[in-house]
Formats: sequence, structure tokens, C-alpha cells
Amino acid sequence: MKAFLAHYAYCEQGTLVLCGDHARFMNHSPNASCGNDPNRHFTTLALRDIAKDEELTDNYAIMDESWEPFAGIIEPERMENGPR
Repeated sequence: MKAFLAHYAYCEQGTLVLCGDHARFMNHSPNASCGNDPNRHFTTLALRDIAKDEELTDNYAIMDESWEPFAGIIEPERMENGPR
């Protein structure tokens, strides 16, 4: 379970978030097509027009906050590496 959380979860506002909806299929890109809505927490929106059949992506590097509150819950290497 620790490895699963380290791979699939992220931290937001002191909460360990594990997507249970279709957002779990979103992949990483530094030039993401989607991102977090700054006015509505836990809400994703399109950052630009998305072409038909284009992959939905998010920039994981700007999603994560500190994993420190979850020491012992997730794999130690995630703690050492910090945000994705």
C-alpha cells in the first residue's frame, strides 16, 4: 500500500489525495493541457483548447506540496525525492 500511495497519490493542503475518478488516468507533462482551478480546490480545468483524441495531461511538479506530514505512511524514497 505504501508503494501504491507513493506512486498514485499527491499532497494538497495537508491532505493526501488519491484520485478515485477519471483524473487518475491523466498523465504528466511540463506543458500540460489541464491544471488546478485556483478558485475551486480539487477541481481540474482545461488550460487551453484540447484537440479531439489529444491526451489529457497535468504538470505533476506543481501539484505536490510537502510529503512530511505523511512520513511513515508512504515509501521513504518519495519523502527523499520530494514532489514529482
